[in-house]
Amino acid sequence: KHKDKLQLSEYLHDLGVCLHFQNDPVLNNTVILKPKWGTDVVYRVLDDKQVINNLGKFSWNDLKNIWQEEQYFTKQGELLRLMCKFKLCYEVPQQQGTYIAPQLLTENQPEYNWDETNNLILRYTYEFMPKGIITQFIVAMHQSIDQQKYVWKTGVILNHNQTKAEVIEFYDKREIKIRVTGKYKRDLITNITYELDKIHDSYKHLKYQKLIPCNCKDCKHSQEPHFYRYENLKKRIANKKYDVECEKSYEMVSVLGLIDDVIDINQLISQDNHKSINFEGNINNLLFLSSKEGNISGDIMSNINQHHSGSGDNVGRDKNTTNIYNSQDLTQAATEIQALLEQLEKSYPTDTTTSKMALAMDAIAQIESNPTLTKRILSELATGGVKAFEQLLNHPAASFVIGALEDWEKTKNG
Repeated sequence: KHKDKLQLSEYLHDLGVCLHFQNDPVLNNTVILKPKWGTDVVYRVLDDKQVINNLGKFSWNDLKNIWQEEQYFTKQGELLRLMCKFKLCYEVPQQQGTYIAPQLLTENQPEYNWDETNNLILRYTYEFMPKGIITQFIVAMHQSIDQQKYVWKTGVILNHNQTKAEVIEFYDKREIKIRVTGKYKRDLITNITYELDKIHDSYKHLKYQKLIPCNCKDCKHSQEPHFYRYENLKKRIANKKYDVECEKSYEMVSVLGLIDDVIDINQLISQDNHKSINFEGNINNLLFLSSKEGNISGDIMSNINQHHSGSGDNVGRDKNTTNIYNSQDLTQAATEIQALLEQLEKSYPTDTTTSKMALAMDAIAQIESNPTLTKRILSELATGGVKAFEQLLNHPAASFVIGALEDWEKTKNG
């Protein structure tokens, strides 16, 4: 019965009938039957004159004065947690008990120096831009705010691991512009796009474009490069069109290289392992990982950066013992997979992580369309496990195929 009640509560929460954050250790015992009541009570903080005059900064003592009525007084901790849950405020690092509501920050952009050398630039444009995207982003990334100082109502400077990012909302242009400078640009921009895509997912039917900068010789060091629509790049790869012309320099550039320059696929895999891809042969699902489009299961991550080599002998090890066995079916299955990978290499480059993943996904799709080969592989997985295939495959994209086989094995055993 308790489980049924929780399921009903989750359903009502999703419908907006009530608020019940079951997985939150502070809020899991609190059910707000009237969401408007919850909204009104947290906005009492944002409407408070002292908080407004302090440009969004408030303390625990301020909350005691704002929520002093009996109906709120015993629930102040839960109400504060609710504000954080709604991304309406964050606690300032190293200042315990001090909070910032970014929508009340100053509108004045602070002065700062910016190194424009070799920047990585990304843009999001919106058909209709809802208010609150940048303030939610500031809350999500508040730990990395540069000196906890360079933040304002429509923008923020992030500083992480010798790399800085400038993220600014231009509401009148319906655009968010990101530029990154420093040692690990792609790592930081991957984190930024991950958080922004999570926020985008919270809006139903939000239409926006992610614009990827050109990396030709003229655009690479420009503050105003040519941009390509992310969706168009995906379509080109799906149709095996791997080059595209820059409209500024007319130079042909690699489509896969454009994606790989901006988004670190491996890092997205490790960040978003709560979702898993259904290996049905859709190359786009594997190529363009984001919180919006799913992810590879965490099972694959252990193999993602390994290089697999053939042993020279057609042998495998029983997954439950150390006994070495010879299997004609294993040899035949591995040989077919190896031949398929080598055949697909004629259509796919293998010089980037993204292109290797594309090749592997095509291979997996073709394997799944071959019932005889699929049955043979599943049989050998049950006997010798993934390690048996790992010993026999020798190809740049083999690690991704091994990851898929490992996922099949776990699904079969589960």
